[in-house]
Amino acid sequence: MIAERVAERIVTGQKIHMPAGFRASEAGHLCARYHYHARVDWGARPTPDTTLAHIFRLGQAIEEYVVRLLQDAGIQVVKAQVAAYERASDIVGHVDGFAVVDGEEIPIEIKSVSDWTWRELNSFEDILGSQKPYVLRWGAQLPLYLYLHGHERGLWLLLNKQTGQLTEIEVKLEQAWPLLERVDAVLRVARDAITRGVPPDPQPDSVAFCAGCWCRQVGLCPGAAPSDASASKIASDPEIAEAAATVAELRDAARRYESAQKRLKEALAQLQLTAGQRVDLLLGTVPVRVSAYETTRYDVPDDIRRQYATRVVQQRVEVL
Repeated sequence: MIAERVAERIVTGQKIHMPAGFRASEAGHLCARYHYHARVDWGARPTPDTTLAHIFRLGQAIEEYVVRLLQDAGIQVVKAQVAAYERASDIVGHVDGFAVVDGEEIPIEIKSVSDWTWRELNSFEDILGSQKPYVLRWGAQLPLYLYLHGHERGLWLLLNKQTGQLTEIEVKLEQAWPLLERVDAVLRVARDAITRGVPPDPQPDSVAFCAGCWCRQVGLCPGAAPSDASASKIASDPEIAEAAATVAELRDAARRYESAQKRLKEALAQLQLTAGQRVDLLLGTVPVRVSAYETTRYDVPDDIRRQYATRVVQQRVEVL
């Protein structure tokens, strides 16, 4: 009863508003087709579903919590959600606030993330190299606020939703300038398409942007076409789509497992065993076996090995 009333309140509070310009929070979505529909077809944008609505509400609460953490540490946060707009680029945005550190007002963006994402993001380059579309959008958001407000550096404050820990990533405007130039180029294409009334072809800088894109979900955009025709057939297979959905659901858990397993193996590799020796032990609730065995190794001189070298084509599949 209580949970249902809370969920109803959160979901019904979700509204879609006509954008006043290209949103800085979405400018990092490097696809002109997306920005075209975000401006022209904003009314077709679906309101967040129950899960996403709860995530957004939690994000708001965490943002308020982090601000209190800063204040408790003697760091004042001013100009929260102050708006900025540039007519030439038609970009509008609302920065989370400015942290006053040693008299300097530093633009901040507060993000709450999973433990895995928190550990893998340590620099601006890590953000740009992410395969998570929402993280990729961050890359341009804070630098745009720096540009719009005339500041040289800013900070992402990342809260680990599992441990409650806080970390920071600094970005300087000069460092992000190549990305902002790319954003400007994408938005120029979108503006021209809006003027003509014809949507541009979907050509995102990364196919990751198509994952979860609302334009694709409502049928406004087909998404980026595979560069190989035979790949289209694979992509349309329902069983493959089901497998991909399972990967998306379990990806972070699998990565945490692999990372933890690697740490265990590295620690146990320090044992110096003799051939035929085996050690069984229990680490918490995990049984582990370490064994040593003999193998045959062939040490071939490089000059002889090169005589038999051939070039072959290999194929690697990466699930990003």
